[in-house]
Amino acid sequence: MERTGLFTMDISFQPAASRLLANALKSGRLHSAYLFTGDEGYGKWLTAVEFAAGILCSACQSESELSTCVTRVRKLIHPDLHLIFPMPSPKNKTEEAEYPQFFRDTKTEDPHSPVEYGRVANILLANVREIRKKLYTTAAEGGYRVAIFHQVERMPDTSFDIMLKTIEEPPPETVLILTTSNVNRLPATVISRCQRVRFLPVSESSIREYLIDIKGIEREQAEQFARLSGGSFTEAFRLVGSNIQHKREIAVNLLGAFTTGDKGNAFSALIDGINFRNRDEALEYIQIWTSLLRDVMILKLELPESSTFNNDYETELRKIASNIGTERAIHLAMSELLETKKLFYRNVSPRLSLTKFAWRLNELSKN
Repeated sequence: MERTGLFTMDISFQPAASRLLANALKSGRLHSAYLFTGDEGYGKWLTAVEFAAGILCSACQSESELSTCVTRVRKLIHPDLHLIFPMPSPKNKTEEAEYPQFFRDTKTEDPHSPVEYGRVANILLANVREIRKKLYTTAAEGGYRVAIFHQVERMPDTSFDIMLKTIEEPPPETVLILTTSNVNRLPATVISRCQRVRFLPVSESSIREYLIDIKGIEREQAEQFARLSGGSFTEAFRLVGSNIQHKREIAVNLLGAFTTGDKGNAFSALIDGINFRNRDEALEYIQIWTSLLRDVMILKLELPESSTFNNDYETELRKIASNIGTERAIHLAMSELLETKKLFYRNVSPRLSLTKFAWRLNELSKN
């Protein structure tokens, strides 16, 4: 663990990122803008808040003062912590006040929880302009100001111009923290002017402990969810609230249909099997397929069966491995699934994204 003043910066599930940021706090040499990159659920938000606490609470002179300061940051109510995040366009003043409060309540209760409004959410241009004005005023407590831009890839192109100006001409003692699950969506000019911090998949043990200690899940089920999460706290969170066993069965059947060589059958199975209106549910199937295709590759390579996650579907997975045929085709199928997931983050229609994957897998099954 590293210290700056009285504050401890220690994000155990992202040791490399934690070490880099702790060293920046300890040395006092802070960049004006940081870019946290990595898939959804890798802990970027929690790390951003902790880093903000290290910056905003660096002048605290006592443990009591530090505790009060850090608590305000973690509750997202510190006056010099500014937040930009996706939200629906408010229809009235009530929604304008409710959406930010809903975001704060959700993230305070569980930093790894996705914030879902039931409507399309993007970073609003008006909010970006408002934050920029605030950053050029005097800090409420006379020290640093920190602005966290969460899921910055969901920002309109015109807002990137405003952000770039802020990064190029930063207000004194101001740090911007940008988080993104799709760095390719960002302009190269923004990326090049930020200190990039890469986030890797979280270990199964960290996710298992989170599920047991925070979500109260039984160990056996927590271990299964951790294996299926793909190294993502957010995916694990979603699995907790889903009928995962039923969905796994559907996912295996769909994967089998996709690899029959019959495109009509593949498309019909997809339409019947998935609720395209529920974007999160469709995304959950992508996560399950990722786990299944990993096991298909293991079986194709004749590695120990103990390495597979889905032992209860070994017979079905061996048939799928036989249908796809070659190791290269399986690898291409896994790459195609990754591209499908990226399409979701670009707000491409789930029906279009998954149909593209099903047809591509169907073509690969001929190899």
